[in-house]
Amino acid sequence: AWSEAALPDPLRLRIAILAADGRELASGRDPGLLRAHAAPGGIPGEVRRRHERRGLERWDFGDLPEALTGAGPGGQPWAAFPALAADEAGGVSLVLFARREAAEEAHPAGVAALAARQARREVAFLRRALKPGDEARALAPHLGGAARLEERLAARVMHELFAVPVRRQREFEALLAARLPGLPTEGLRLAEAVRPVLAAAEAVRREMAALSGLRGPAAAIARDLEGEFARLVPRDFPAQIPLPRFPDLARLLRALALRIRRAAIDPEKERLRAREAAAWTARLEELKRRAGPRPSAAKGRLLEELFWMIEEYKVSLFAQELKTAFPVSAKRLEAKVREIEEST
Repeated sequence: AWSEAALPDPLRLRIAILAADGRELASGRDPGLLRAHAAPGGIPGEVRRRHERRGLERWDFGDLPEALTGAGPGGQPWAAFPALAADEAGGVSLVLFARREAAEEAHPAGVAALAARQARREVAFLRRALKPGDEARALAPHLGGAARLEERLAARVMHELFAVPVRRQREFEALLAARLPGLPTEGLRLAEAVRPVLAAAEAVRREMAALSGLRGPAAAIARDLEGEFARLVPRDFPAQIPLPRFPDLARLLRALALRIRRAAIDPEKERLRAREAAAWTARLEELKRRAGPRPSAAKGRLLEELFWMIEEYKVSLFAQELKTAFPVSAKRLEAKVREIEEST
């Protein structure tokens, strides 16, 4: 008679899934967490040994079924979901996942990584074309070095072209044949988009260097500004940032450089305005925590919108002359927070 969806979060049960050693694997207020993590039986080791493969270099393992099922010792049923999975170093494995959702999430990136392994010569040319110039000299250490940045840029291009959930060998080969010729064009498009971002980020690093010797309260301001930079340019840059956002990102970084310069001149004004900005960031982090590790696509989109709204609001606080990409205010932010709270 009383829909649970109408209850505010503090009145809904919070669910936590714990590993045997007490580690929290997932948490949230959606009972679907229990279904997502439930498994009637573990995948038998002999099944893993028969189907899983490490260190793949090309698609030479036939077509991938959507699922494998069977019964283990004692008749305990099991289900496994085959998918390609990429690791941090760019390696690719064929893995059996216990949850369909996890397999579907990993597989497109695994396909893109395998395409990169199979098209090594083309990717080597792509990396040379994406080699960052002087605009990234001070930025590169923050991102793991110039070579790591090249790898990530090339991986981003491959992901744009090849992150497709194909499951048949002939579909993968057709994908390579159709899209490899477009690799130079896509690489040039990313290089042109990322260059202003790298230049703006480099300017931020130079401004930050001027604050490096500060002590006392000013040192705390420097640490907070370092955190602001990390939010805009995380260590896995540019993996998670949509390409259409790059022009806005360059402007947001220019705004941050202005903010840092002004903070060095008037730290008290910075402290007062930063307090207001930090309150919105804290609300976003709380909303993300409540949403859990796997929010719905709709909620994930709203959370991303709020992130960019908050960053634009900071422009209005600290660098008004650079203008915001769209109208933003505390009232609009509050409305977006309510929309997220009411979403499912």
